[in-house]
Amino acid sequence: EKADSDGHGEAEERELSMRVAAEANALIREVYQRQNPAKLGEVNALLAKYAGAELALYERVCEKYGEEPQDIEAILQKAAAEVAMQRGSMAGAEDAESEKAPPTLAARAK
Repeated sequence: EKADSDGHGEAEERELSMRVAAEANALIREVYQRQNPAKLGEVNALLAKYAGAELALYERVCEKYGEEPQDIEAILQKAAAEVAMQRGSMAGAEDAESEKAPPTLAARAK
């Protein structure tokens, strides 16, 4: 039972990280679109280099181009709320199929 709940916590953590990274990715692209569109092609390499630290990268990009970054705490709260809503809507499905947890999150992350 404890291992199962730990597994759910790890899945939530991964989902939260993916959502935060996706949000930071979009924000970074918006800054480059406004400030330096010629470098948009380099964003994927930057994101790969700073994987796991996307929000810090976003803040650095904003600083470099003299933009005010969006509220990082609000970004984290939004991502956490989305994960919580998804977990809540999936709870019934998980109860019905508790034996087969879909391994799609990790697959989608690739």
